[in-house]
Amino acid sequence: MRVFSTLANPWLCRCLPPAFVAMVWSLLSAGVLADQQCTSEDELPSVLQRVSAAVVNLRTSDATIGSGFVLDDGLIVTSAHLTAGRRLLILYQDGRRVPWHTLYVDRELDLAIARVEGTGLPHLTLRADTPSLGETVLALGNPFGLGLTVTRGIVSAQPRAIGQVHRLQTDAAINPGNSGGPLVDRQGRVVGMISARAAIGSGIGFAVPAAAIRKALEEATQVE
Repeated sequence: MRVFSTLANPWLCRCLPPAFVAMVWSLLSAGVLADQQCTSEDELPSVLQRVSAAVVNLRTSDATIGSGFVLDDGLIVTSAHLTAGRRLLILYQDGRRVPWHTLYVDRELDLAIARVEGTGLPHLTLRADTPSLGETVLALGNPFGLGLTVTRGIVSAQPRAIGQVHRLQTDAAINPGNSGGPLVDRQGRVVGMISARAAIGSGIGFAVPAAAIRKALEEATQVE
């Protein structure tokens, strides 16, 4: 890795105090190892199998328009712009269909929540902390109505102001139909909900951070 070749550079070691070099090395190593220890490449398929079971498609009467995902207590999260003025069906990965009934919506945040009946539904958990810059993330959804699709990228920027709200930025491929789907880390924890992508160019996508989703869930359960 480039980290090793840089820190092994004799010029660098001579010009910088040993204590400083050791500190930088420990910080870089911690970041790299944290990402590696979360889940090995061999374990990713099983993580994705578990995560994908909790991802749903959202349909109108004649077309799939987006994605969503199940959280604990039968709550389903998606993008608010998908629900505006539409009667939607929730399609689970096992083929079941149930109607979408909005429990909570925040148009500014672009987040909507529904509660569904049933127990034992596959569900995801929200990550408690903010992912590191450069950390591997995976986007799941239903781009162009093709069916469940996984793309991979990194955290390109930690939550930054986009208009009146904050968004996590990623370079994972995001296309129409991905909206409302989860952005997860290598352990399958939700770090964000896919919300938008840049209109011009590629490799710039945005997600509602997990912290904002958690706050919305708390508000939603209070109004029930």
